[in-house]
Amino acid sequence: MNGQGYERARHNDENDDRDDLDEENVGLLQARSGGLEPSNSFELDGSAQGHPTRNCPEDRAGWISKIFYFYVNGLMEAGAKKHLEHDDLWDLSMRDQAAPVFKAFAAKLKSTVDPIKAPQGTVWRAIWRTHGKLFVWAGVLKLVHDLIMFLPSYILERLLHHMGMGGSRVISLALALAILGSALMENITINIYFHILYRMSLHLKTAMIQMIYAKSLRITSGVKSRMGVGSIVNLQSNDASKIWNMPLYLHIVWNGPFQIFVVMALLVRIMHFLPAMAGLVVTVIMIPLSTFIGKALGKARREMLKQTDARVKLASEIITGIKAIKLYAWEEAYMERVKELRETELRHIRHTQLLSMFNIALFTAGPILVSLAAFSVYTFLGYPLTASVAFPALALFNLLRFPILMFPSQVMNMINARVGLQRIQKFMEADEMVANEPNNAPPAAAAAAA
Repeated sequence: MNGQGYERARHNDENDDRDDLDEENVGLLQARSGGLEPSNSFELDGSAQGHPTRNCPEDRAGWISKIFYFYVNGLMEAGAKKHLEHDDLWDLSMRDQAAPVFKAFAAKLKSTVDPIKAPQGTVWRAIWRTHGKLFVWAGVLKLVHDLIMFLPSYILERLLHHMGMGGSRVISLALALAILGSALMENITINIYFHILYRMSLHLKTAMIQMIYAKSLRITSGVKSRMGVGSIVNLQSNDASKIWNMPLYLHIVWNGPFQIFVVMALLVRIMHFLPAMAGLVVTVIMIPLSTFIGKALGKARREMLKQTDARVKLASEIITGIKAIKLYAWEEAYMERVKELRETELRHIRHTQLLSMFNIALFTAGPILVSLAAFSVYTFLGYPLTASVAFPALALFNLLRFPILMFPSQVMNMINARVGLQRIQKFMEADEMVANEPNNAPPAAAAAAA
């Protein structure tokens, strides 16, 4: 999106001559019910509070603009000059609006209905039928990204070996440009990959919340009293969130072992078997250690939040009953209670920050420990440690850390998502109210029929 055109559109209330607006970058939602129709000028939306409506520029952007996100330039320039407000943002793209997203999901859910086994449809089948093809395409894109990701370390090895042999500068420059090109392609593919999956996650979130809400309006009073409003809200906020967050890193289930296998093969080729395995062993040992610290950190944060909630609750009660506290002169007693809760909260905060410090230190020192183990074994075996060995190996060890850390956590996320999906499916199969059809027959006819 052109930045100058965007700025003129954003300040259209201050411009006296609207014919000078950029026709290519400014649009109007002329008919909310009839679809998107770009216009050549800004007009006011009657349903809004006198604010202009704007088409999402992504819908009109070319493929180059979508790859490099040029259509966001105008918004970025506006954000650099002022604090962005709601009126500065674009309207939601038509394909991201809640109504068409849920309509498409509801149609797929209806297609999975089985009168005996699943009278309300199968949720996971509906999810797959709605997003399966796009998810597979994202997996293909991730495979392409991974193949490109392994190139820089190999090209770097060739470059250092070529320079060590005193090769020509032209070939060295070509290899350096090849590293730049592969890094550029790697970033392009991974950005497109996550853009697809984040949009898919948004659509899943919309569909899950709307589906659960619509079902909650149809369940019987007995089901509602047995479950309670809190359980239904928990389905929307907790269980459903485990489902819509799944697509972001679900490909790591197959992609993680693939990355580990390829990286280890490249490390064995560069450093031989034993040094490469020494680095892998240290990396694997760090996984349970980081997991242990992560669980302890999560537990400490939960305890800290409990103390924070208790202090805030007491403060709210004091404010609510301040008149009675003043009348009975309970200020000192309540002040001591607040101080005690605050001291307990501070102790938990210190404990949490200490664990967080250890976690950051372990994460930062990880690559150093892995490299130290691998290179120590490498030199102990009598191999010469040269630049063409050290730097590509460091690059590969850095690639190895992400799948090893993410794979076990993603497996746990899959288990949690499966539990959440089962709970949602059970809720979808709950009894519903039966609407009585109105009896429009005249009284005489009804009596005769009786």
